[in-house]
Amino acid sequence: MDIVLCSLPSEPVFYKVSPQVRSTGDMPVPPKMGIVSLVQHMRRNGIGDDEYDFYDIDMLLPEDEVLFKYFERTAPGIVGLSAVTSGAYTQAKRVSRIIRNACPNAWIVLGGNMAASANVILRKTDIDLCVVGDGEIAWLKLVKHYREYGGTINENLAKIAGVAFIDGGGDLVFNGFGEKLPPS
Repeated sequence: MDIVLCSLPSEPVFYKVSPQVRSTGDMPVPPKMGIVSLVQHMRRNGIGDDEYDFYDIDMLLPEDEVLFKYFERTAPGIVGLSAVTSGAYTQAKRVSRIIRNACPNAWIVLGGNMAASANVILRKTDIDLCVVGDGEIAWLKLVKHYREYGGTINENLAKIAGVAFIDGGGDLVFNGFGEKLPPS
C-alpha cells in the first residue's frame, strides 16, 4: 500500500469523544464525500483496494502518538489530506508535521476547499502539494506521477491541472483549477 487518504477535522480538537458520539450526536460529522469520490475514481482506473487505505482522522480523533505510529507502520509514499473548511488549518499543520516526522519522504497532498489558500498552506505547513478545484483527475495523475518519478518535483508535475506547489526557486506554481470529471 503506497497511498493513504485522510480526513481532517474542521475544528481544533480540544476534547476527545467516541466515534459513535461524533457520528450520531447533536452535530454529527458528515460523510467524507471528497474521499469517497477519489476512491471511486481510483478504483475505476485500476487502483485496487489493497493499494490504499483511508484513515478517518476526523471521526476517530486519534492522539498524536497513535497517528505517528500509524504512519510509521504503513509508510505510504503519498498521503492525501482532505480539508473541507479553512477551520481545518491547525489540523492540517499538526497532522502534516506528524506525517513528515513519521514518513520524511512521503508526498503530503492537501485537497478540499482549504487548498484555495495553497500559497499559505505550502509555505507554513509540511504539505508538499495542493489540489485546487476538482480533485479526482488531478489526484490520479499525482499518484501516477509519484509511482513513476517518486517524490521528484519536475516539469511533468507542473503540467497537471489543479496542482499547486513551491518550485526550487521558491515560487508558487499553479496552472489552473483541476479538470472536472465528465458527466456520467
